[in-house]
Amino acid sequence: MAVILGFDPGGAEGFGWSIAEATPSLPLQIRATGVADSSQNAYRDVVSRLNEGEAVLAAGIDAPLFWASGGDRNVDRIIRNELRVLGARSPGGTVQSVNSLRGACLVQGIMIGVQLRAKYHALPITESHPKALLWLLRLASRQHHPAGISLYSIPQLKASNLIGGTDHERDAAIATLSAWAMINKPKGWRNLFAAEQQPFSPIEAPLAYWMSEVVNSTLEPSVDDQREQQAVLRHSMRVAAKVAKENPY
Repeated sequence: MAVILGFDPGGAEGFGWSIAEATPSLPLQIRATGVADSSQNAYRDVVSRLNEGEAVLAAGIDAPLFWASGGDRNVDRIIRNELRVLGARSPGGTVQSVNSLRGACLVQGIMIGVQLRAKYHALPITESHPKALLWLLRLASRQHHPAGISLYSIPQLKASNLIGGTDHERDAAIATLSAWAMINKPKGWRNLFAAEQQPFSPIEAPLAYWMSEVVNSTLEPSVDDQREQQAVLRHSMRVAAKVAKENPY
């Protein structure tokens, strides 16, 4: 059996990790999750739970894995714009600029990436953003905040009640979903890393940033959803009119 790894870097008692069975189709079976204090301990916990000779096919990390020389990254702008269209109240709060993130997320994310690269030299590693991904998959909405979505309610993942249910473990499990998409390249997903101009990373290639495209709901939109989308449209039209007025030529 081959596996996919997922990590949600954080500080003390805040570094989530996940191991999923690598299957060609969804849902992914989450085999184990846990919470550690650092990248070193998370790496140790994951490796200790792998079976002898078991292949690791890919890894997803919920942290910025590369920077742009211009400051704000194109990938972050793309996702913020899509969250805004979906009605997220604070796209800039969900997808923050790399320059404004806390040290634990930035440093520990890079550290786990470096450790994985040292162990698995050609391992495909993708950045992930679980909370934004919940929006893009239409699992999160204004009425259903990402904080209220449990690991057990995500249809793309399958986990028993024995699996830990903390937010850190959930986000690490969602990171395995991004890694799954990276190696299977399903319809409706894209590699945003290709949109970045001259990215820099201390982690050697191959690197990626696989995210879902905006998934259309299979249900008829509610009245509230329609109002939210109309409000977004009106705002966009006002902004466009203002820009046109200020730049007539």
